[in-house]
Order: sequence, then structure tokens, then C-alpha cells
Amino acid sequence: MPFTVEGRGMFGGGYFTVSYEGVYLASLIMLRAIAAVTLVVIMLATASFDTTIKALYSLKVPSTIVQMLMFTYRYIFVITDEFQRMWKAIRSKGFRPATGKYALSITGNLIGMLLVKSYDRAERVYQAMIAKGYTGKPCTIVEFHMKAKDYLAGIIIISVAILLHTYHLVF
Repeated sequence: MPFTVEGRGMFGGGYFTVSYEGVYLASLIMLRAIAAVTLVVIMLATASFDTTIKALYSLKVPSTIVQMLMFTYRYIFVITDEFQRMWKAIRSKGFRPATGKYALSITGNLIGMLLVKSYDRAERVYQAMIAKGYTGKPCTIVEFHMKAKDYLAGIIIISVAILLHTYHLVF
């Protein structure tokens, strides 16, 4: 963005000029992304995964997204175990990681087979879930009960967010 957004030039010249506006916009986007990632990390680090999933469902996050998060969390570990098993198998057959054409071909084949196996497993799991009456609604053992202090905390957090968002407009 510093090179493509029109505005006052900071430095450079000729074909490439860095603009103040481009640096400002790039910084703004970067800070927002860092804030979003920080909030997600804090959310996931302070509550169990079951609690987080139930909270997302209670906050009316679309069911498809909640289900994708649940399955992603579950199958990251399954795919990691499958990869380690396949890696151990090719290492036991004498494969040594390198940057040559042969080693990259073997590594590409390994990743391709992992994707194919993952797809096949996902299809089998889906068929088994449908056969057992899967409805798409996440079932967790966590129950939520809103209290007055929860509503108060929500109002305070939303008020602070609105104040921070409109602060530059008022003052």
C-alpha cells in the first residue's frame, strides 16, 4: 500500500514513491489484524474449547462456521498423527529430507496422499454421522445461564468499544 496509494511522498522518487497515506493505511490494517488475532488468542486461551464453541453457538454465529471450527480442531490432531505415521514410514525406507528434485517430489507425493486420505476420512466420518442422526446442531456439555452481571459487563464492553470507535469524531 505505501507504493500504490496516491498521496504526499515520504521518500523515494521516480517510479517508486512511498506515500504517507499508504503507510498510514497499511499500518491501520496491520494493527486491526493484530488486534483481531490477539482477541482470538485470548478467547481461546482463557476458556476450554467446548465452552468457546457453546458461546459462539449461543451468540448466534452461523452453525456452519461453528461446525467447521469444531471439526477443524478435532481433525488437526488426526491429520497431524497421520502425517507423522506416513513420515515415519518413508524415513524407515531410507528417505532423507533434502532440497533436490527427488526429495521434493517425494515430499509433494506425501502431502498429496495426506490430502487424499483426509478427504476419504472426512467422507466416511460424514456418512457415519448422518447414519447416527447428526442434525448439525453442536452438542456440548457446557450450559450457559445469563445473569444480571453478565448483561452489565456486556453493556460496559460494548459502550467502551463504541466510545473508542467514535472518540476521534467527538474530540
